[in-house]
This record gives sequence, C-alpha cells and structure tokens, in this order.
Amino acid sequence: MDGRLGDPGNCRSSVLCPLERVVRQQAFDRFVEGECREFYASKMGRPSLTPGIYFRLLLLGYFGGIDSEGGIAWRAEDSLSIRRFLGIGLDEPTPDHSTILRTRRLIDVETHKSVFGWVLQVAATEAAQRSTGGF
Repeated sequence: MDGRLGDPGNCRSSVLCPLERVVRQQAFDRFVEGECREFYASKMGRPSLTPGIYFRLLLLGYFGGIDSEGGIAWRAEDSLSIRRFLGIGLDEPTPDHSTILRTRRLIDVETHKSVFGWVLQVAATEAAQRSTGGF
C-alpha cells in the first residue's frame, strides 16, 4: 500500500468539497505550475513545496478561516481529509510552517492574486452552472 487516502469523490467537508472539485476538475496544478514557473530555478531544482500543494494550503487557510502558517501546517498534519485534498499520503510528512512561509515569500503578490482570482472565478462559474442545472 502506498499510503494514499481514499477516493476524493467521497468528500464530506463543507469547506473542502467545493475546493476539491475545483482543483481536481479544472487542471489546477497545471495552472499554478504555469503561474509560478518564473519562481523556480531550472538548474537548481524545485523547493520542497510544489505550487499545487502550496496553494491548496493557502486555500485551506483562506476558506477555513485559518490565519497563520502554523495553524495551516497543524491542520494539514492532523486531518485525513486535508491530507487527501493535498495529495499527501499517510506515510509522507506534511509541510511545516516555515516551509509554507518560505514559499509565500518566494512567490510574488501578483501571482497569489492571479491564482486566487482564478479559483474564485472557476468556483463562481461552477456554482452558476449547478444552479441552472448544468452540473
């Protein structure tokens, strides 16, 4: 067994379910990788936290009302559903607060605004489609 958690389609969290739909169905990782490309050195490798996991952590903090990197790190370590949302197995460590903070400093404010704007736009579009019977 590789330590991965259950089916993401079996979501029971009022905060994570809508976010999980956005990141799973809308190529979130590909989008944030493109947005963050300039912040990663081509020869030095990547920092320990990928853009997809980093922005999932920030989304968790934003929509979950967690206002510190320490609080986000603690919730990620403590919760099975959040580990599933992040794509982190039980046998893998979750990012600590200093890694989240270091990554936040690496990526500029404009990129943060772009990613959050994209997520909000996708979520609003999906909500509108569901309300008209499109989903």
